[in-house]
Amino acid sequence: MYTIAICDDEQKEIDKIVILLKKYIKNNKLECNIKTFLSAKKLYCCINTGYIPDILFLDVYMEQENGVEVAKKLRQIGFENNIVFITTSKDHALEAYGVNAIQYLVKPLKEQQLFSIIKKLTEEYQKETEQYIILRVEGMLERIAICNIIYCESQKNYQCIHLIDGSNKKIRITMTALYECMQKWTEFIKLGSSYIVNLYHIKNFNSKKLTFTNGKDFYLPRGAYAKLKEAYFEYYCN
Repeated sequence: MYTIAICDDEQKEIDKIVILLKKYIKNNKLECNIKTFLSAKKLYCCINTGYIPDILFLDVYMEQENGVEVAKKLRQIGFENNIVFITTSKDHALEAYGVNAIQYLVKPLKEQQLFSIIKKLTEEYQKETEQYIILRVEGMLERIAICNIIYCESQKNYQCIHLIDGSNKKIRITMTALYECMQKWTEFIKLGSSYIVNLYHIKNFNSKKLTFTNGKDFYLPRGAYAKLKEAYFEYYCN
């Protein structure tokens, strides 16, 4: 599901973009949610409460606040996703790239130009999301990079995800449900009933323990060595 936000202080301009987006979504059978905002203030409020659009279409010339300044504030509070500026003039093009805007479109928007951008961004988003797992951490949905996970450990009603930097994330989920979420990545193997290990981060191992690439030792559960050995060689040989 892609989320797209449009912020423009003119409803008729928002309507034009929504019509084009819906046409693209229908033609390409995308699952997409569109939110519209008539002011930067409403956009700020929504993002501050946890709404994070994958793509933000942001008007530069708004009555109350310049769109480039809006983008700067969003970047300052940690908004990292794609921003596409829409405007009637090219005067702020250099400033737009200063806030890592992905594109700068001049009104009236051309269908093919907009479609080309949406295609590019959704394809990039798909590739990027394949490298992350989305889990609920302390009541908030959080995106965790697969490459940062070294192993997961069951702790009663919670699962503790140990990361490469030594930190961890606790999530309320069963080990079975967590492993189902992670099975599409071939680097993960379930050892015993309480552990999921990332094969990519194994530096070396024997029948008793393994050492991860960050130097952390992990003692194997009983009977896990044969399964680990087979999975390790299959992962690297394939």
